[in-house]
Amino acid sequence: MLGEQLGVVKDNFILVAIYISFVNSLLEEFFFRGFIYLGLLGKTKRFNAYFISAGIFAAYHLAIIKGWFSPLIFVLSMIGLFVGGLIFDKLNEKNGNILSSWLVHMMANLAINTIGLMMFGIL
Repeated sequence: MLGEQLGVVKDNFILVAIYISFVNSLLEEFFFRGFIYLGLLGKTKRFNAYFISAGIFAAYHLAIIKGWFSPLIFVLSMIGLFVGGLIFDKLNEKNGNILSSWLVHMMANLAINTIGLMMFGIL
């Protein structure tokens, strides 16, 4: 799917993986945790800030992973993304910034991209 729809191939995968791991994860954390979660935290109940931020984070990934898995694995993936969003929110609440969630998000993306490196035979 990545190759057919997005033009990601073995020759450019390392650059794509670096972008996803470092830049895209920062943009996601800035938006979902910095702008949405920390922005809502003082304006609504804590539960609502958690739920909205994690829910939008999971929904954002719908378009990315749609069609990759069987329906059961897809639902489990969405639940995992939602729970991951809750964990990222908790990290930011504890520290008052997005740095800790960005580092965890970056490491998760690096792990996923390592699988891609293995699939392309780079590792």
